Amino acid sequence: MGRPFNEDEKEAIKNNLLEKGRALFVKKGLKNTTIEELTQSSGIAQGSFYAFYGSKEELYFEILESEEKQISQLIEKQLLSFDMTRRNFKKFLFQTIELITGNPLLISLLNVNDYQAMISKIPDEKLQEHLRKEYKFTDRLIYQFQKEKYMKHIRPEILSGLLYALFLLQLHRDEIGTGVFTDMFEFLIDIISDTLINNGMKNFNETEDDYSK
Repeated sequence: MGRPFNEDEKEAIKNNLLEKGRALFVKKGLKNTTIEELTQSSGIAQGSFYAFYGSKEELYFEILESEEKQISQLIEKQLLSFDMTRRNFKKFLFQTIELITGNPLLISLLNVNDYQAMISKIPDEKLQEHLRKEYKFTDRLIYQFQKEKYMKHIRPEILSGLLYALFLLQLHRDEIGTGVFTDMFEFLIDIISDTLINNGMKNFNETEDDYSK
């Protein structure tokens, strides 16, 4: 039996697992990545893996949380950088979707249908805490806009779910039909922005003719 790791070694090994794990998950997906591959790439024995994580799904989940934290910071920076009008909010939604769909880990998770596999191995209390953090972030971010009546009052979990739904739509572009998807998606963004935001010209007034052609 090997000697126990000291605190510096634990931190170094965990950081290495996070780094190597992200690369493997992006390349192969959660389902097709094995613990043997994770430990070999990190330079530790397979048995040592369980001193840090109960499963590869828990490692994936921690990496995913880190990715989402970085994206949340960028979203907040974008949202606070402009006047809250319908047209600016439309631009913000498009920028946010591009930011999310440009993340290879999130695309890998959903494209290879690994989401349910991950959820099944994550303790419910950890999932609920993750959702609470998401709602708290959304609530804090939109509170000032709602207080100043730039944005209609809506529960933060609905806005979080809305962004997630827009993201999911991007993954079904081919099924919907590439010829109609771009206009359909902009139509949806127009409706959301015009309904949710109180200030500025309505986007639909500008694009209405395009939808009827």
